[in-house]
Formats: sequence, structure tokens, C-alpha cells
Amino acid sequence: MVVIKKICKKNAKKMQKIFLRIAREKIAWFKFVLEGYDGLCVLSTVDRDRGLVSLTYHTSCAAELFGLLTALSPDLSPYWTRPEEAEGK
Repeated sequence: MVVIKKICKKNAKKMQKIFLRIAREKIAWFKFVLEGYDGLCVLSTVDRDRGLVSLTYHTSCAAELFGLLTALSPDLSPYWTRPEEAEGK
């Protein structure tokens, strides 16, 4: 048991957490997408009404995670990012 704690503490130092504000209706979809990237990160909902989520990830996964976030950002934004969306609202 002590060995497991040491391993966990060692790895915990390499874990990072970021907070994102996304469109609240996209939280479930985003979680579904992240599940396809097994072990990439853990999504936790902080405030559903404001669309605030946290992502906890290992530092070795940062490049892949931020690449994915860059690709998904137009779909996750809580703000209008496409002219056709602004016209529809």
C-alpha cells in the first residue's frame, strides 16, 4: 500500500488541471468525445449553468490534448463563432 501511495504522489506532481468555459449544451458531447481518447484527461463539470468544466491531464498528454482543444474550439465556444449561428439566435 505504501508503494502505491508513492507512485500516486509521484504521478500527481505531473498532473495539471485547466478550467474551460464551453457552451453548456455541449458538455455531454465533449465528455463523449474525450472518452474516445482513452486516458487523455478527465473532465469534471464545475458549474453546469455557466458551462464551466475542468480537465485534469498528465503533462505527457498536453500536446495531444491542446491539439484536440484547438480543433474542437469552434464547436465548444459559448460565444457565436460562425455568422450563421448569430443569425439563427
